[in-house]
Amino acid sequence: MNELRRDPLTGRTVLFASGRAGRPNDFDQRRAAPPEQSSNGCPFCAGHESQTPPALAERLGPDGNWTQRVVPNKYPICGRRDSDVCAGAHEVLIESPRHIQTTSELGQEGLTGVLGVYGERLSFWRADGRFPCRMAFKNFGASAGASLAHLHSQLVALPLLSNQQAIEAALIAQHTAPAEAWRQWQEEELSDARRIVAEGPGLVAFCPTASRAAGELWLMPTEPTPFIEGTLADNADELAALLYPLLARLEEQILPAGYNLIVSTAPTEGVLQDAFCWRIEVVPRVAALAGFELSSGMYINTLPPEEAAARYRG
Repeated sequence: MNELRRDPLTGRTVLFASGRAGRPNDFDQRRAAPPEQSSNGCPFCAGHESQTPPALAERLGPDGNWTQRVVPNKYPICGRRDSDVCAGAHEVLIESPRHIQTTSELGQEGLTGVLGVYGERLSFWRADGRFPCRMAFKNFGASAGASLAHLHSQLVALPLLSNQQAIEAALIAQHTAPAEAWRQWQEEELSDARRIVAEGPGLVAFCPTASRAAGELWLMPTEPTPFIEGTLADNADELAALLYPLLARLEEQILPAGYNLIVSTAPTEGVLQDAFCWRIEVVPRVAALAGFELSSGMYINTLPPEEAAARYRG
């Protein structure tokens, strides 16, 4: 199948070319697993807390030991006071005191805790008021940009909208009914049951029409809501119950290739405060961006979302 699809709200254009999936690849990341990495000296393991900056926040288990821990990023992309780097905040969320490398090992209860911490830190920076753009993301595996194997996520707060938020704001502003834009988009996306992967109380997981990557997965509320913080605070267990088995299935299928998990919440200024719907995006990184993508700003996907959704459903 060769088909060109464009998403009307994110502005992304994707060329589906399933025939390219069978081309030879001397650099297939799935041919060999990476070498095992030892916990010796890992700064994120329990007992090595002195190797990170002091914690900004911790969640404690029944035994009084931490289960999740948030620290300042030692190599921040923003917020350094000793340079002219962009103002903001850059934090690391250590997802477990154990030296685990996959969400499968984290377990559903552990994922519930991680989602809860996302909510706490996004709420913290929303209350701070200085940074309209707030995001949380996980780079899982080397192909997704992770530099340390120990399972972790990052949180960033910026004083300006991200490029993606600016694009979405401009497109939504052109809509005849901006406040209804995401509702109409979602109705269209979910009109084809082949792309729906799973559903939970007030939640739906699906493979979007204009998926950037093979197996891209989105999780959204069925009732469009701009900010994810309240959901993470009150319903992290329901989110984890829907998301965990899907991430475990994805890891089983693509390891040792990686994926990015992106938590998108509304900025605190501009049209997107009202005309936005939060989402969790999971983007597998089996294929790398190459010359066509970088020169055109378009994506090539070799797996139609209708087929990807069927694989998630098993």
